[in-house]
Amino acid sequence: MSVVQKIKQLKSANELNFTKLVEFKANGRPLPELSLRQTSKDKNKEVHRNFRKEMYDLADWICGCEVSNVFYCFVCLLFFETFARKCTI
Repeated sequence: MSVVQKIKQLKSANELNFTKLVEFKANGRPLPELSLRQTSKDKNKEVHRNFRKEMYDLADWICGCEVSNVFYCFVCLLFFETFARKCTI
């Protein structure tokens, strides 16, 4: 189970207490290698975009989940009640 999945599981069971929040924060945001690849067309030319580990350096709130292959806002993941809320960081 990934760190993101563990946080989501604890939140859905209403078991993500202050002590666990501090523990997750102290361990730092999860920065796994993700297998993301996007191919699109731009003016009849194929453009390929791939995940790069440096993407995590763009902002100190970006984290990822290696199971779902998704980026998350670490702050939102820990402190917002719902994942549907739009992040304004």
